[in-house]
Amino acid sequence: MKKIIIVLVLLPLFSLAQSLDSLLFVDFGVGVATDLNYSKEDVSTYSPDMSSCYSEDGILKKGVELNLGMKLNEKWKAGLGFLNSSIYGFNDVEYYEGKFIEKNFFVEYDFKKFRLIDLFFNASTGLVDYEAKRFLSSDNSELTINSPEGRAFKIALAIGLKMNFSNDIQLIFKHNISRINDDGFDGWDYGTNVDLYSFTSINLRLPLSILSNGKME
Repeated sequence: MKKIIIVLVLLPLFSLAQSLDSLLFVDFGVGVATDLNYSKEDVSTYSPDMSSCYSEDGILKKGVELNLGMKLNEKWKAGLGFLNSSIYGFNDVEYYEGKFIEKNFFVEYDFKKFRLIDLFFNASTGLVDYEAKRFLSSDNSELTINSPEGRAFKIALAIGLKMNFSNDIQLIFKHNISRINDDGFDGWDYGTNVDLYSFTSINLRLPLSILSNGKME
């Protein structure tokens, strides 16, 4: 709830934003993080890879996202992104609770337009700082863990749609799947050097004022 309030408070600060044709833009929004099942890399058959979607009892965690980008041409955009989120996952034996921060470089390509709606692909790469705590499901006791925190490289692909909410604002829905090069992301490192998670978000995109012909737009 606090994260949603922060987003709503920030919205008036961008009220001076200009046309969507501006060179620079900012996205901010909220979303849900999900640990994806990746059992093909399991090492222990008694404790398979934990995920948020392992069963219908999964708990989804929220996060906030902020992106600053530049319009390269009519279809291509690029920029820097920041994501701060919590995450949760479990299997039949145990569960973990974690939090992570992403710092990304992204590129975005609009591949299809339907009147006021644009469909797009997004690719990003960057670093993830994470912390995780692991517990037994039977008594909620915390397990001794060998990778409670760390920093790792990640790559991600996303697909989404953008709608012109007004002359100055776009509403964006995006589903992002990330591959992190660290099995310790879920609180225990079995040595597979990989884990998967997703972040599904809703964002507002607003253009920023820029210098044009020697004058501020």
